[in-house]
Amino acid sequence: MEEKRSGSGSELKKHILIMKWLKEAQRKKLFPKSVAKTILWLINQGETYGASAKLFNKVTFLHQSGQSDLGDKSDRYRFLLFIETLKSMGWNDVLLPLSEIINIVSKPSTVSAVYTPFETLNIAFSDSDDQLITDMDLYFTGDDSGLPDLLSKCMLNFKIARDKAGVSKVTLRCSNNVEMNLDD
Repeated sequence: MEEKRSGSGSELKKHILIMKWLKEAQRKKLFPKSVAKTILWLINQGETYGASAKLFNKVTFLHQSGQSDLGDKSDRYRFLLFIETLKSMGWNDVLLPLSEIINIVSKPSTVSAVYTPFETLNIAFSDSDDQLITDMDLYFTGDDSGLPDLLSKCMLNFKIARDKAGVSKVTLRCSNNVEMNLDD
């Protein structure tokens, strides 16, 4: 609404408006405690990355994911929603053989990227109902602080392991229970 009223459309103006709104929501405690963590994460992203944090995309995703019942969707749908959301937030999506991924992630990187081994992707989902039938490993470089929240919002079962070089390995688990497991 504010955009229509003021005629603003630039990324910076959107960013400033969203940051003001988030800080005001936090200050006035407009949302339940379960949402407060997400608001703090969004504020942190906005303060750390400025307009390149793409807060509008993140807030839009959070709103949309809260409007539909992802539990009725297949694992493949929820996985693709996760990847597309990352891409809309500026993450690189890279599909390569596992051997090349291991070589790339062995070098320090601040680039926000998700690396998916195509060997695993080809066999991870059933052809009949698009459910995850085997665990699938994804590798992440860059700031992964928002991954657990996003994975949970996409209702993906996962385990995260981080190495000393800053690479996170997320294992998507093939079960029907939503679980979050962080190993630091």
